[in-house]
Amino acid sequence: MAFTPEISVCIADACKTLKVTDVTGVYDAATNPGGWEDILTVSAAEVASATLTIQTPGGSSTVTDVTAEIPNPVVGPFPFTDLVLPNNASWGDGSYLITYTIVTIPGAVNPGTYHGQICPYFLCNVECAVDKMWAKVASELCCATCDADELMDIAIVAEGYLRAIKSAISCSDPDTANTLLATLTKITTFNDCNCN
Repeated sequence: MAFTPEISVCIADACKTLKVTDVTGVYDAATNPGGWEDILTVSAAEVASATLTIQTPGGSSTVTDVTAEIPNPVVGPFPFTDLVLPNNASWGDGSYLITYTIVTIPGAVNPGTYHGQICPYFLCNVECAVDKMWAKVASELCCATCDADELMDIAIVAEGYLRAIKSAISCSDPDTANTLLATLTKITTFNDCNCN
């Protein structure tokens, strides 16, 4: 089997950090035939270049060179340097396409360009906003104000949208997820949840 680069990704630090990890692993004929460091695949010493291309929900792309971050030899999963946006901006909610590309040196045992892709759907900002809505409901209930019922109604609707988005994602229905996300974003923006 050919070398198959794989990555995992998560969002952290209040939606401001993208953490990417190479999870390709080391070659094993039975359990990981597409892994690193075998005559049948690719060794770290044969890497000419390695990049992460991140396409955001808005369609813009950034390419990050991670060649120097590949250990030689690879002995298991390894993280790349955290990715942050300029001006401490948050990564937006929605569907991303992240491509991990490995190009080997001329004369490599298995020369070529190898790609791995994942399509994570992030909801960090709207999850924060819905959490803040519920916190505001709790605060108003403690103060016994008249706004509590109205705030609770809005929070229930927002929570429903968030759960519906997650259901659409799990059912591989990004169009529905995007439509619901647009509506939930309007609700949280109108209610000034301030998560960005």
